[in-house]
Amino acid sequence: MKKRWYVSLLIGSLLIVLSLGGFLFKEKETKMTKEATYWVLSDNHYIDKSLYDEGSEFQRIQTTAAGKELLYQKESLKALVDAAIQKQPKGIIMTGDITLNGERKSAEELAKLLKPLEENGIECWVIPGNHDINDGWARSFQGDKAYKTEQISPKDFERLFDMSYQNAKDRDPHSLSYLIDASDNTQFLLLDTAIYGKANGTTNPQTKGRLKEETLAWMTTHLDKAKKEGKETLVFMHHNLLQHNPLIYEGFVLENSQELETLLTNYSVPLVFSGHTHAQGIKKSEPSGLVEVVSSSFSITEQSYGEIRISPENISYKKKSLNVDEWAKNNGLIDDNLLNYQAYTKKLFVEDGQKMAYGQLIESGIYDESILDPIAYFVGEMNWRYFTGNTPKSLAEEESLKKEEGYQLLKEYSPGLLDYADSIIRFDSDKLTIDIPLND
Repeated sequence: MKKRWYVSLLIGSLLIVLSLGGFLFKEKETKMTKEATYWVLSDNHYIDKSLYDEGSEFQRIQTTAAGKELLYQKESLKALVDAAIQKQPKGIIMTGDITLNGERKSAEELAKLLKPLEENGIECWVIPGNHDINDGWARSFQGDKAYKTEQISPKDFERLFDMSYQNAKDRDPHSLSYLIDASDNTQFLLLDTAIYGKANGTTNPQTKGRLKEETLAWMTTHLDKAKKEGKETLVFMHHNLLQHNPLIYEGFVLENSQELETLLTNYSVPLVFSGHTHAQGIKKSEPSGLVEVVSSSFSITEQSYGEIRISPENISYKKKSLNVDEWAKNNGLIDDNLLNYQAYTKKLFVEDGQKMAYGQLIESGIYDESILDPIAYFVGEMNWRYFTGNTPKSLAEEESLKKEEGYQLLKEYSPGLLDYADSIIRFDSDKLTIDIPLND
């Protein structure tokens, strides 16, 4: 029963976020003469408006979207592009699951939405996630029916996001991985960790990920060259390198993560970015000191992205949130959901967590509303806190949360949900600012 609950939790929620402030890499002598800023985001799960109507089938998809917002994605991405044009980062990195389920039409329209970045001198680098290439779930939704729609092949991906590959210093011939010279002293390895076939998919996409041996060999060549040239390497990929949560890691941590971590450690790579779990988090691997940042899903509440700053003195990272409400107001929009987008997306997310809790409790035979309601409210709020980075900032705050009625009822009535709650409300100093010296 407990194993069934975990499987249901993984499929139904994907709801974890480790809170973060920023983190700073100490001074190192470099050739760089000025600061460069980059933005990183993940799991925007874009589905184009042309692929659905207001029918019952798409309404059903919305209720099973694990708190993702699907109706206003074009607007939120336009807000992101407009913010970037105003603030002028040097580049934006998107670490996979750029489409809902690999619909070619979604990728085509997303590429158009991102085009103004290039026109305004901002580079955009995209890598696929497990939902993007040859996904057998690619569908359009009309009325009460779902219809198969064209999928994205590897060649389609390379063609549609040619702005990524045209600016690459080198390409891995065995995957969609590539190398970017980011600055005088820094290079980015953007890695394709998804598992997909050579032809259109006929089933659900693989959740798990793996780097090909040929890709690891290609990486080794570039890591070795960078080391000789005195360059730092930052790595971007979809699947996680490290285990960030004791309950949710199977299918999310890279299958050959140990092999990759050993390689990166041997070449003193300080920092890895990933996504996939929709779980914002920072974790430091001991004893290597390698740090991984997992970016939250851009399609859920707070619309988070990360700001990376590379200067002659340091590399820093800080989580940011996009203000879609203000963008909607400034653009004269009248839709209340857009004008109150943060509240709207928070409501979607909290209610999804509550629904998950209600379902698990009822399945275990609990029907008393005086038990159901406090637990569901507590789990919904803890999910929101966890995903948006508002987890306990101290042991005292953690203990205070555990005194709430919902948590006390969990202790009495639901060991499974209690395990989940304990995994998302723990104070952990690694969630806060991390300060790591760069290698000489």
